[in-house]
Amino acid sequence: MAHIAGADGAGRILRIFNPVSWNGDHDGSHLEVWGHIKLFATSALLIALAFSYRSLLLAAWGAVLLLIKVDDLFQIHEQVGEVFVVKLGLEGGFGLRPQDFGELLAWAILGTVALLVLLIGHIRTGPWERRQSLFFAGILALLAVFAVGVDMLHIIVHDSLSYLALHAVTLAETAGEIIPMSLFLALAIKLAVAPHTKSKPLST
Repeated sequence: MAHIAGADGAGRILRIFNPVSWNGDHDGSHLEVWGHIKLFATSALLIALAFSYRSLLLAAWGAVLLLIKVDDLFQIHEQVGEVFVVKLGLEGGFGLRPQDFGELLAWAILGTVALLVLLIGHIRTGPWERRQSLFFAGILALLAVFAVGVDMLHIIVHDSLSYLALHAVTLAETAGEIIPMSLFLALAIKLAVAPHTKSKPLST
């Protein structure tokens, strides 16, 4: 709702929403900051739960979500992508700029690191934790579809879509990122308020 109000200019009339600040397509928007808060809270909660459960896997998920938000907050993949463009001489194609290919390569490297961390945690854990991990993995996959897939699609089709169609794609991308972040936090809260009842440590 905030994105729509800001994007269509209602903010100028109502003086409630700043059009840029509430546009999810802009870095540093209120919606992006809200996403940062959600994932940082989820990461902190999972790391705290990891100590309670003695769970390497929950700690790994907390670290991965922290990595995602630190990357987004400090625009690490954009900066690393620029380096790749210069060092590797990347070229554009398929409607994407050289910078976009650099960012995809940076994301691939970050994703590989994250998967290795989760794999180590998965190997050294019990069945209950693995079930919870599958839920987190499903949410992460949903987030990746919108944060990477729809984002790249937005760039490819940007010049060929109408004004309304562009805002529809932007809205889908924004909602597709905010909703998984909310699900991450909801699942972490569920683990905190409805803890596993097994008396023995889940992993050692």
